Amino acid sequence: MRETRPKNPWVGSAEHRMQARLQCLAWNEAKRRKPRCSARSKTTGGPCQQPAMANGTCRFHGGRTPSGAGWHKPRFDLKSKTAVARMQRKLDALANSREKREKEVSQFDPDQRAAYLRWKRTHQPGDPKARARARREAEKAVSMRETLRQASSAPRPQTAGMAALEAQAAALRSALDQLTAQEHEIWS
Repeated sequence: MRETRPKNPWVGSAEHRMQARLQCLAWNEAKRRKPRCSARSKTTGGPCQQPAMANGTCRFHGGRTPSGAGWHKPRFDLKSKTAVARMQRKLDALANSREKREKEVSQFDPDQRAAYLRWKRTHQPGDPKARARARREAEKAVSMRETLRQASSAPRPQTAGMAALEAQAAALRSALDQLTAQEHEIWS
């Protein structure tokens, strides 16, 4: 059977309830004065109005999550001792795993080492999506260059207007050659 402690007469008294009410009012007032999130709300179109974090947005609109390509990388608040200790543990774990892998690789026979080096050449570190995107863009550039090369080397169809312009250009070239020859005769 559960023992019951004697009830504190002050708990539940009018004075206790009044102090609790005043503390709640003070807490609510302090919460009201804190900065609010400035991100746009999807539902209302106005500002979000959730309590903001240090960067000016709430936990729903960015908070401490990095944006862009570094969204998955952990961020540590280096002002708190627990975060620094957690980051140090993470760095130690990474160093230990690197040392362990180096020890394993040093014990490989030549065939295993060659296979490992082949694998390492084909599996580069970094974002695989970014590498795939760069590869697609490079392939697109090569195909565009090839298309341009083929288009520039292909004979162009002659239209009536183009034929007339080429005839005029040929006539002008021959007239220029005659004038140059006459000028050459005069000055020689």
